[in-house]
Parts: sequence; structure tokens; C-alpha cells
Amino acid sequence: KKYNAIAAINGGEFYDRGGVGTGDNPIGTTYSQGKLVWNDGQNRRTFMGFDKDNKLIVTEGMSAKEADALGIRDGVCFQTGNVLITHDGDDVTMYYADSNTGTAQRTAIGQRADGTVILLVTDGRSASSLGATHNDVIDIMVDYGAVVAGMLDGGSSSVMVYRGREITSPTTLSQNEEGRYLPDAFLVK
Repeated sequence: KKYNAIAAINGGEFYDRGGVGTGDNPIGTTYSQGKLVWNDGQNRRTFMGFDKDNKLIVTEGMSAKEADALGIRDGVCFQTGNVLITHDGDDVTMYYADSNTGTAQRTAIGQRADGTVILLVTDGRSASSLGATHNDVIDIMVDYGAVVAGMLDGGSSSVMVYRGREITSPTTLSQNEEGRYLPDAFLVK
């Protein structure tokens, strides 16, 4: 409501004490509307963000200096090892996990070569949905044509909101009638 968005997904990693954190502080580097809004110095994490031309950049590690040089407009961080797909010219690389990451709730963001943004949130850890593995998310992104993609914070904070209501089933109860507090998100206007 605050940003007049029609859809949103949770964003980057945050301090989540006991799985019921208040969403007060993100982890890593966070940009919003072209401004650095958070930097705790943990710059070696997976970074996902859009530049001023709406190009999604997903990379391992991004300092504020590097982000400024690239013209990052909006971006967040998640744990290292969550770059899913990158491309360099015509070469697309998928970063499949060698070991079983287990099924869980997952949130990811990707982009097709034509600029279309793909938002993915899976439910998980319930009788109605086991969830997805790291490699499952790559396969889904590839099925939708992604040439770049990264995993956002998952688990109990995985949520997609559309037209004012949660359309996924988070495993952590909302902290208020407007949903769980999260420090950042990707919004669709």
C-alpha cells in the first residue's frame, strides 16, 4: 500500500532471530531508488539488483563502490552461493548444486533476454507442498526463459503478495494483519 504496488515478493536476507525476527535490519548491501540504504560490510554475499536501465545483475559479492559504478538502482543480498544463472553474450551458465540442498520454501528473481522479470516463490515444508531444491529453482527459471537469476531469502519469509493479499502460504504466521515484517522486497508497480 505504501508504494502503490500491485505485487511484491520478499527480498534479501535479514536478521531473523528464532524464525520470527522483526525484519528490522537486512544483511549485506541494500539499495532502494538509487540510494544505498544499508551496508553492514558483509559484501561477499550473493547480490541481486537492477541498474538504471532495468537490467538485473546477479553476482557473488558487490561492494557499495562497485554498485555505484554500475548504477544500481535497487538491490539486496542473500547468502553466498545463490547465483543461479548468469550470461555473458550468448553463453548462459547454470550453477547447479553438487549436493542435495533439500526441499523448502524458495524465492528467486530472474530476467529473460527481452527484459521480462520473473518472480518465483514456492511454498514448502507442508503436507500440501514439499517445496523446491536449489536445482529445481534453476530448472523452473530456465523453463521460463531466464538468462540471469538469483535466489533471494527463502524459508519462512518466502511470500508473494498480489493485489493486497498473500497468495503463497508462509510457514511463519504473519505478525499483524498486513503480513510479516521484512526489511526489503521487490515490488511491481
